[in-house]
Amino acid sequence: MKTHSAQVIRYGGGDSIDYSSDSDKYSDNISECESENCSDYDSDYETDTETTIKSPTSQPPKVEEQMSNSTNSTDQVGPTCSNNPATVFIERQEKFDNKFTQKDLLIKIREIVSSPTKDMLDKKGSLEDVYLWDYLLPNDGAKEGISLLDAYTREELADKLVIQVEQGEYKKFSVVDDISEVYGVSGIHECVSGQRPLRAVIDIDASKERMEAENVNARDVFIRICCSFIRALYRVLDCNWEEIFEGLVIMTSSDDSKCSYHLLYAPTLIVDYQELKEFTELVYRLTGEKYGKFIDRGLPGRNFNLRLIGSAKKDRVKRILQYSLYNGWGDLNDARVQPPTSLRHEIASASSLSAIVA
Repeated sequence: MKTHSAQVIRYGGGDSIDYSSDSDKYSDNISECESENCSDYDSDYETDTETTIKSPTSQPPKVEEQMSNSTNSTDQVGPTCSNNPATVFIERQEKFDNKFTQKDLLIKIREIVSSPTKDMLDKKGSLEDVYLWDYLLPNDGAKEGISLLDAYTREELADKLVIQVEQGEYKKFSVVDDISEVYGVSGIHECVSGQRPLRAVIDIDASKERMEAENVNARDVFIRICCSFIRALYRVLDCNWEEIFEGLVIMTSSDDSKCSYHLLYAPTLIVDYQELKEFTELVYRLTGEKYGKFIDRGLPGRNFNLRLIGSAKKDRVKRILQYSLYNGWGDLNDARVQPPTSLRHEIASASSLSAIVA
C-alpha cells in the first residue's frame, strides 16, 4: 500500500459555491486525436456562464482539445499534498508548462482508459461465518429484531468494514475486519458513513440503452468524466498534475451492456458527505449536462453504499485498473471510499479548519 498522509478538504461548508470561470475556452487540437476517432471534439469549449454549480447550463467539455488557463476566485480551505495540515487556498486556474502540457493530460487519460483490469486477490471470501443483521440503522422498536447499529457504536465500527449484502429481494448488513473476508462474493457493498471523512469519489453509471439514446459511447463517457474529475481535483488541491494522476484509484465493472466506473482519489480525505456533494457538483459542471447525466449525483448522503472491490452484480465483477496498481495502490483498503482509522491518516478537525479560515 502506498504510504500517504491523508489530508482533509473543506470548501464551502455545504453552501452553494461560485465555480464560474472568467475564461474556460478550449482551442482546436484535432491533429492529436484523428487516429482515435476523436473528430467530434473539434469545437471550442463554450465560456462558462453559470454562477453556481446548482443549475449548470454550459456545454459538455471537449476533452481532446487544448485547455486555456481558466480562473476562479472563490476563497476556500483545502489540503496540500505535503504533510502539512489543511491550508487556505483560492480555487486555482488550470496551468500547464513544459513539464506537463495539455497534451500530456490527454495522453495520461488515454493511458487510463486503455488500462486492463486486474483482480486484487486470487482467493475468494465467504459469508459462511458472517452474522447478518436485517437493518443497519437503529429501528427504535419500530421493527422486530435489532439493527447493526443497535449492536455496535459508531466508534466501535471506525476500524471495521460495514457491508450491505444483497440476498435476492432483501438486503442484510454485517461487519467484517477486512475486505478479504468477503472478497469475490456477489452483492457486497461498502456502507459509508457520510458524517465521517471519506475519499473523493465519482460513480459513472451508463447503460448501453442510455448511451445509444444520447448517441455517445462508453469511451467518450469515461474520458470526459475522468478529465473533469482530474480538473476538479487540480482546482481544489494544492497538487500538481502528476501528483493527482499518481493518486487515482480507478475501478470498473464495465462490459458490453454498461459503462460503470468508480473514480477515487486516495491520498486526500473530504470532510463529510456535504463536501462530497459540492465536489460532485463541480465535476458535473465541468463535464456538462450531456455527459454529466451519467454521473450519479445522488450518491453522497449521510449513509450511502458503493459496490465493494471484487464483488459482482449480474456477472459484472468490480476490478481495479492496472494503471492504479502500477502507481502503488495495491492494498485492499486503497479501494475503499472510507479507509479504516487505524491507517492513522493525518486529519484536520473542523474546528482547526475554521480557525484557519478565521
